[in-house]
Amino acid sequence: MSLDTLIARGMEYRPMLQHDSLAVVEQKALLSAARQEYIPDLRIGLQYMTAPMTGFNGWTVTAGITLPFAPWALGARSGKIDESEAGISRAAAALAASRAMVRAEIRDRYSRAVADRQQVEMYRATMLPRAERALQSALAAYRSGRGDLLMVLDSCRMLSDLTMEALMLRMDFARSIAGIEQEIGVRDLTYLR
Repeated sequence: MSLDTLIARGMEYRPMLQHDSLAVVEQKALLSAARQEYIPDLRIGLQYMTAPMTGFNGWTVTAGITLPFAPWALGARSGKIDESEAGISRAAAALAASRAMVRAEIRDRYSRAVADRQQVEMYRATMLPRAERALQSALAAYRSGRGDLLMVLDSCRMLSDLTMEALMLRMDFARSIAGIEQEIGVRDLTYLR
């Protein structure tokens, strides 16, 4: 996949970003609730009462209204709105920082994976075939009597070392891909295609 596709998938699937975006939504809901504190509350109640001392048995109706316009309550209510607006700003900043961090991590892991893949391809296409040809050449020289056993053993050791290095590079490449998967928040990149 291209780097832009991986970054887009990371923005979509990374659990940390989902959490941070939900924090922004939560702060906006708190702001909405704080603004509703300015709306008067009406209460109406209906209750059956029994008063043994007075001998009253019957229904009572209660009604009440809470006015949020009291001068002593305005400061607390506006403080809640200011606090909610600050919470939205903080959550939005945290989300932006998380997105920037995820982008940077995906770019870093992607560049490592590209470098590892190029090294794997270089070993597969160039270095290992050359080492195999060198071993075949040393064997042919030894069979014809023009070379010695040490040259054959040295060529064999060189091929073995290069094969081991190629396997280590393939492991590093697989580790780089796993790092990209971790940064994006998926288990297997093939499912994203």
